[in-house]
Amino acid sequence: MRIGYLASFPPIENGIATYTRYLEEAIGHHQVETFVVAPHGAQGANVFPTYAPGSGDFAPAVYAMFTQLTPDIVHIQHDRDQYGPSWGMEVVDLVLRLRLVKVPVVVTLHDIYESLNPAEHLVLRHLLAECSGVIVHEAFQRDTLERELGPEIAAKVTVLDHGIREVKPVRDAKRKLGLNPADNVVLMCGYLRPAKGFHKALDFFGEVLEAHPATVLVLAAKQQSIEHDHYRQDLLEQIEASPLAPHIQVLNGQFPQHTFDTMLSAADVVVLPYDEGAQSGVLAQAIAFKRPLVTSQLPAFSSVTRRSGTGVSCLEDDYGAAIKRVLSSKALANGFAAAADTYVRRRGGWSVVARRHLELYGSVISEHAGLGRPVHVSGETSPVSGPAGSDRPRDFGEVGLDGWLQIAKNYDVAPERDAATPSNGVAPRDGAHIHSGQRR
Repeated sequence: MRIGYLASFPPIENGIATYTRYLEEAIGHHQVETFVVAPHGAQGANVFPTYAPGSGDFAPAVYAMFTQLTPDIVHIQHDRDQYGPSWGMEVVDLVLRLRLVKVPVVVTLHDIYESLNPAEHLVLRHLLAECSGVIVHEAFQRDTLERELGPEIAAKVTVLDHGIREVKPVRDAKRKLGLNPADNVVLMCGYLRPAKGFHKALDFFGEVLEAHPATVLVLAAKQQSIEHDHYRQDLLEQIEASPLAPHIQVLNGQFPQHTFDTMLSAADVVVLPYDEGAQSGVLAQAIAFKRPLVTSQLPAFSSVTRRSGTGVSCLEDDYGAAIKRVLSSKALANGFAAAADTYVRRRGGWSVVARRHLELYGSVISEHAGLGRPVHVSGETSPVSGPAGSDRPRDFGEVGLDGWLQIAKNYDVAPERDAATPSNGVAPRDGAHIHSGQRR
């Protein structure tokens, strides 16, 4: 099976790029071929930078690349602004082109909320009608699609958990970050946007600090663009003016993966007080490192904490109380960590999620095979090897006729004489050619 992915990819930094990296890596452990058609700036083995998001030639350029690479199936990672400014409309054109050449398409929808706005409704109605399979991460997202787009679309939808890395926490993480190993660490991290709720820390942290004085609040907020620069400045000014400031550390930088992993490993509690979101890579990463979670009651968060048992989703006024409960009870924190370990091994880990993807790919390809039967044999064909100490010549001219006859004898090969070699074994002179027994 040859699987072609359409998605962003590292070193480009966004949630889809990170997600696709781990999905493609997990799928690659199976006996399949994979490649990624990605935007300019992406890098990696079998990664083909092809398009600029929002460009007018997006669909023709991506389609041309896919037809050259000949996948058995195409899997698109989709959100509303991944490929251009028009709610993913660019992908509709691409999928129609792929349908014309009988390439089945599966799409993962990463940003489905509890309702669709008119633009989303229009684009998704056409996109999903032409896709052979649809993946969402939460059951409520499938319900949204059924309610908004009808049962025919909903019948194509498969709910697959957001994959989670299978990793061990970084040792001595607090010390490596310059934190006191004896302190409790309450961590808020991710891209700096108002919807992520970083400013709410000043509302709940005082309550936590009063109950647990040996606690530090770590804000690891990464700014992706200048769009939210005013929010950042306001937040820093509020922290500086707060009596809680001595107990707050703001970490700056680009947070490459191991740095980010170290921050998560240092946390005693990870807090996600988001106001909006259809999924969260930070939540998945926190579960990977078995960190207790305190989140808002967004459906995408509460459904994960409920089925995984890895934390608490609560009302905004209860953040402080929930954090205190975790810090006050080692048994509770250990219970959340154990639940995270079980969830990753049995359901949410990338190795499990990859197998479920492959099952879906196989089902879709089989449905499109018609009378044929899909076949794929993994491995490589072995080259011919001669007797020890010998090398076969690359062509006749390297050794001449006598040399070739001797090598053929070593290999127990009876060489067939062609019309260019007369029965007396003497090759024709330069310029003389024989065809059908007659000299020209």
